[in-house]
Amino acid sequence: MLFSTVDNQLLFTPGPLNTSATVKSAAMRDMGSRTQAMREVTTEIVDTLHKVSELSADYTTVLLQGSGTFAVEAMLSSLIDNDDHALVLVSGDYSSRMADICNIYGIQHQLLNFEESEGVCPQKLKAFLDSGPKQFSHLLFVHYETALGVVNPYQPIIDIAWQHGLKVLVDCVSSFGLLPINSERPNLVAMASSANKCIQGLTGASFVFVQHKELMLERKKRTLAFDLKAQSTTFFASGEWRFSPPVQILLGLRQALREYVQEGGRAQRYKKYFALHKYLESRLSTLGIFPIINAGVRAPIINTYSLPTTMDYACLSASLIKRNIVVYASKLKGCFRVGTAGDIRPSDIDTLVNEIDTTMKG
Repeated sequence: MLFSTVDNQLLFTPGPLNTSATVKSAAMRDMGSRTQAMREVTTEIVDTLHKVSELSADYTTVLLQGSGTFAVEAMLSSLIDNDDHALVLVSGDYSSRMADICNIYGIQHQLLNFEESEGVCPQKLKAFLDSGPKQFSHLLFVHYETALGVVNPYQPIIDIAWQHGLKVLVDCVSSFGLLPINSERPNLVAMASSANKCIQGLTGASFVFVQHKELMLERKKRTLAFDLKAQSTTFFASGEWRFSPPVQILLGLRQALREYVQEGGRAQRYKKYFALHKYLESRLSTLGIFPIINAGVRAPIINTYSLPTTMDYACLSASLIKRNIVVYASKLKGCFRVGTAGDIRPSDIDTLVNEIDTTMKG
């Protein structure tokens, strides 16, 4: 297969690298990672991300190579000092991953656990922080836990942290571009996300929005490749990435952002995803398949559904894969997950439901 560009558009051509029709095309050209064209691509992405984030000019956008977890690790390792103490709100697999990152980097932290199917309870968080003097400097949480599909109450958590003088670092990997992430509270220090979720780009590029004053603080370096300050400083000094950027992935992200803006941004994307989500629920209900998470904490991104008692996930998945349809397993027995985020149409949902119905009857 060959990736190249034609008039700044990303092309994917299946087949061997020496496909003559592709190689000889006069319209194609390479885009080097350290060229003015690449600097312009990166600048457009950074500017557009900041615009659609709805954040103030106090925040800087830092691009990174890698998936959303890369951005979360960069955020935690770059913005928390050795003498800081973080409170990690654990409500699922991805908040547990934040705790794992803290363990690896030796970041002092304490866990506050919540029921995974219900998400973070603001009253429990407030009661915990009100219960006595504690030495926390930061609060870490995940906006949307995709393992079950649960939205955590973003603004109430930030408000409670503000009341207790805690800086907030949040994983918005699966929510950015669909759910609001802005906050008037100045304790919202940083949030991490990636190209391949609600923005509908490709896996391999991620980013962190961080308060500029926090980014510029002097801290002991823990990492080379994940150093947000070094990444940002280098780009603004030269317009280039410190290490080789994923050029094709960034071209895809630029195009995805252009389409995101042209289609109406966050409001229109939410409207589209929500309509698909409701249509999926209505179609699945005809087969006796229902969502298992309370409607108050669901979002039209990835949701968990019950399986008919006569079917297990392995059987359903194997049958659907034969028809080029992929659904996700759930950590809950007798359940599976379906996403309505992405370039999905009602006809795709019809195909999915019809194939599930066929499998059940088979």
